[in-house]
Amino acid sequence: MRITFNGTDHVSHIGKRLSKRFNVPYTKGLEFASRLFGYESWADLKDLAGDPPRFWLSMPSIPDSRCMPLAVSLRRDYQARTLAKMLPISLDEAERAIDEIKPSDHFQLLALPWNTEKEEQNDRRVNPICSFETYEAAQNVLLEIGPHVTHRHAVYRKFDDLWNACEISYLTEYPINQFGDSVLFRCSASGDNHPRWLDAGKLQALKNKLSRLRSLFSPLINQAALAAPKQIERCLTALECALDTWREQSVPHDQEPVSWLGRHPAHIAGLEWIRSNIAKPWPHELRFAYDLSFTSSVAEWLLEEIPNLPQITQETPEGRRVKAAAKRSITINRKYQAAESLRTSSRFAEWVICHVDEAKVTPLGRVVAQDSLSAIAACPPVSSGRLIASSLVLANSLAGLTSDEFNRLPNLLEEQLQ
Repeated sequence: MRITFNGTDHVSHIGKRLSKRFNVPYTKGLEFASRLFGYESWADLKDLAGDPPRFWLSMPSIPDSRCMPLAVSLRRDYQARTLAKMLPISLDEAERAIDEIKPSDHFQLLALPWNTEKEEQNDRRVNPICSFETYEAAQNVLLEIGPHVTHRHAVYRKFDDLWNACEISYLTEYPINQFGDSVLFRCSASGDNHPRWLDAGKLQALKNKLSRLRSLFSPLINQAALAAPKQIERCLTALECALDTWREQSVPHDQEPVSWLGRHPAHIAGLEWIRSNIAKPWPHELRFAYDLSFTSSVAEWLLEEIPNLPQITQETPEGRRVKAAAKRSITINRKYQAAESLRTSSRFAEWVICHVDEAKVTPLGRVVAQDSLSAIAACPPVSSGRLIASSLVLANSLAGLTSDEFNRLPNLLEEQLQ
């Protein structure tokens, strides 16, 4: 447990007291003091806490008199065990020496912006509600959940919020200036970025892990006066809702009764079969294929290449699955193209082509086109005047207008006619 200082004066003072208490040279007392404060040696401490200190902008530790009882107890226990290892004395004698010297108390903090009277009033002096082991177990649960939600952005965003809420709660209950820096919640829980597959059972397992998190933090969540626990509660609820939405939006794989989130394991095996049995060059789309849903060009390429493989290779379960997936992809793509053609064809409309000259507006005929410009482009050019394309309703109103009357129409209407 490292105690952070903004200087070496207090360490030098404790080194003198230790050298007198145990009748050792002053240099040896400095080494003992450095080890008691969590440093490897006096040189290590002087390098970090010298003038100027290398961690000048870090949060300095506070004396025992401003710490919670648990922090003081852990400091004294660590210092007593360390002193008993360095000197040929018993643990009881080391504890008495630490109680007498009080190494981590009565030191002065330099006048930094955060060392104010208000800051001292805000020191946490009540023991944590959740133990360190509880937060460690919570981090392990989050690390188990993380790799399964990285490729689903909406879910991972809620997971990241929960991770941050747990970190804030931990730092609130175990302040760095009392317990020192910790490895808990200090790294990103991104896991790997490779998509994972989840069936309904695995999804339920994730929700069970969230229930375990809720039970771990239940003593903390019940403290209505604290803001951090309420944030954990909100983040847990939001992540559970995101998982439920993910489950509802998932698509059943083939005819199976469960929905798969991400890649089905059969898709992974099928892609591995393709890449291990069919020689390169592969189509560009196949190199980045995510599952066995192929484009028409890839599906046709597969149906050409698979018959060239040995019969025993074609008859493997993966081979039959890939061949069926290729045929299914062609059928699905054809249906999609037919539906897209039908959808786009409904955009075509019948336009009335009118000739506008110096005399009047004269309807010339009707053209079926997707828009007014396409309708005008389909007509032969005129030697004088200009052509406009109008809808059937407007054509009846425009017919018979003189050129001056037409030119006096609002610009907006004219833009609509163009």
